[in-house]
Amino acid sequence: MDLINGSKNFEQFNDVFHSLNDDDAVKWKADRRILMMISAIYTTNSHPFDIELFKSTSDYIKKQVGFFSPLRTNHRFALATALIVKHKEPKTYFKTFKIIYQALIKSGFKRNSFTVIAALVLLMETESKEIENETVKKRAKKAYSLYRGMRSKHLFLTSDGDYPLALLLSRSNQQVEQIINDSEYFYNTLSNHQFEKGNDLQFLAHILMLNDRLDNDMIIANCLSTYERMTKKEIKIKRIYYPIIGLLSTINDVDQLLDEIILLQTELDFVKKYKYNKDLNFIIAVLLIVRDYIDKHTRHEISITTSLHMIVEAHLAAMIATITAVTEASFTSTAT
Repeated sequence: MDLINGSKNFEQFNDVFHSLNDDDAVKWKADRRILMMISAIYTTNSHPFDIELFKSTSDYIKKQVGFFSPLRTNHRFALATALIVKHKEPKTYFKTFKIIYQALIKSGFKRNSFTVIAALVLLMETESKEIENETVKKRAKKAYSLYRGMRSKHLFLTSDGDYPLALLLSRSNQQVEQIINDSEYFYNTLSNHQFEKGNDLQFLAHILMLNDRLDNDMIIANCLSTYERMTKKEIKIKRIYYPIIGLLSTINDVDQLLDEIILLQTELDFVKKYKYNKDLNFIIAVLLIVRDYIDKHTRHEISITTSLHMIVEAHLAAMIATITAVTEASFTSTAT
């Protein structure tokens, strides 16, 4: 099966990326990896792409913020994407984003790019332009408590880049202390097996917290099994892939998906526009194939596919945060 021609999700991803990358008003203002993640957001939400709507929404955001706002940089493109895929009136929906962002600031989060992405996480969950202020305040407060709890356990691993994950975890009905303890259990148990300690393992532990269908030991068993299956498929396990293992461990027929993922990544690696981002290609391949899986199983396993879609969006937000950290560090080192 030629996934480049046969996967409708890859076709959409490729079409969106080239529309963005071929537009001079966009490609010179955004890192190519950000454009890849934006393309993935459109695809995983099955939303049609309109370059003019995308640009007009991005320009609107830039005009609505202060001169030193992170949203004057390429972050406005990610926000424009979230606004467009979640609402028919994206410019009106921007008011909802501002409510969320200000609630995060008041809760203790810093005014920076990662708080923007954290606000995006909550925005992506909100289908309506109307959101209760008290609901936002509670989520923001809980998220900041989670962030502080994460820092108390892993001071040197936890940074502003973990803001989006704190927002993701805050949707859990569990108390903050229980979430932190369970996450720490995942972290310590997996580190006693094949997984190396570090930020990527911490991310995996948080991703596993989003799976509320199984008990903790079964979640760990599935995670270790997925690791072994990937190894048998001769996939070199890199630490950046740890969170992907968490995503794949929620799927029963993962062997077939791994074959499709390997084929799609191979094709991506040969495309000139993508070949220099091989780790990101693997992650994109996983997200697109899992989206195919969700499309095929939605009618029969609603609870599972809903959980999968949530984890996919978690990956997208976290990857944007990771790319943000890398590009900002690169910019800083170049400027000094």
